[in-house]
Amino acid sequence: MPQEIMRTRSAQGHLIITDTAIIIELAVPGAGHRDVLMRQFLTGVDVKTVFITAATITFYGQGQQKLVATMVKAKEAKRIQALLLGLP
Repeated sequence: MPQEIMRTRSAQGHLIITDTAIIIELAVPGAGHRDVLMRQFLTGVDVKTVFITAATITFYGQGQQKLVATMVKAKEAKRIQALLLGLP
């Protein structure tokens, strides 16, 4: 079972980082929909600050696959980027 490392809110719903995947659980009531990018296929992470306290994170996978989480707290976005890219 994947171990959850971090969970935060985004405009889409919950952004969840596990030891094996990046998951966006969409906040559509009753839908139970998830967008998933397996960490083994992660090729890059881009963080763009859109407000002083909010950022957009784009996770790039192989080929054309990408996940976008908007309105994530800026500090948490930077922490996620560092975690996934192995930065201090």
